Order: sequence, then structure tokens, then C-alpha cells
Amino acid sequence: MRVLLSKEIRFGPVLEAHASGNPIQRDEAGRVAQKIRELLPEIPSWLQNKLQSDETVVVTLGDGESIFAVGARAISANTHEEAVINASDIQTVLEDCLEKDDSFFDAAGLNRKTLTSALLLHTIMHHFGIPMIHFKSATGNTSGMLIMPELWTLFEKI
Repeated sequence: MRVLLSKEIRFGPVLEAHASGNPIQRDEAGRVAQKIRELLPEIPSWLQNKLQSDETVVVTLGDGESIFAVGARAISANTHEEAVINASDIQTVLEDCLEKDDSFFDAAGLNRKTLTSALLLHTIMHHFGIPMIHFKSATGNTSGMLIMPELWTLFEKI
């Protein structure tokens, strides 16, 4: 996400690990989201149906700077162990954080990478039609699990 922003949108060097990339302008966010969508695979209809079923719960794991943990904390400052994150919640985070510099995030007690995390999370949720995720704090991340078609077939019959 941050590589796309720095290299593909801003045509500059890759952001260093500590750099947030803020402020991110509305047009930059739209272009980054489009680049992310272009990299994501199409979702098979059986998986799309499962994701939209009331019987399916999408659980995400992460801690620290995972997009799920950062997104959950942006929605509620009291969220550390678990949260339900709706796509509309992440849309609100995007709207609130666009065009803000690091001082805004510092004053709000938010991670400076809140906007880039929210943008990636929103783009993935929208692309795959995921209306809601249940976040659980866990050491270690499983980044990319959802978007790996090789794993989808393992769950096709479940």
C-alpha cells in the first residue's frame, strides 16, 4: 500500500518504515485504491456468496500495526483485543483522516499509518464484498490469506 503510494502515485522513493505518507490527498487515495483493486484477484461466485451469507463470520487476526488492529483502534480508542468492523466504519475513518498530517494523528492518539491501513482495509472489503469483519488481537499476522486463490479451494466445500 505504502509502496504504491510512494512509487506509483507520487513517483518518489519508497517510504521508510517510520514514514507515514501523510497527508494523503483525496485524489491520491482514489488512485491508490484503484491500483490495489488492479492487483487483487477476482473472487469466485461461491466464495462471494459465502462472504455475503448471514451465516458467515469473517474473522481477522493481527496485532500492533496490522491493518485490522490499526483500523479497530481508529474506530474505538478502547479497542485492543477485539472489535466488529463494518465497511461503513472504515469509510468514516477514511473521510476523517484524508488530507491530515501527522500532528492530527498524534493529537488523536492514533497510529500515523491509520489512513494507509484504513485505505487498504476498505479497498479489500469493498472489492470482495465483505460487509463486516470480526477482529481478534493475536501475535503475528496472516496478511494476504484472504486474497490467495490457492487457499479458496480448501474451503469451497465447507
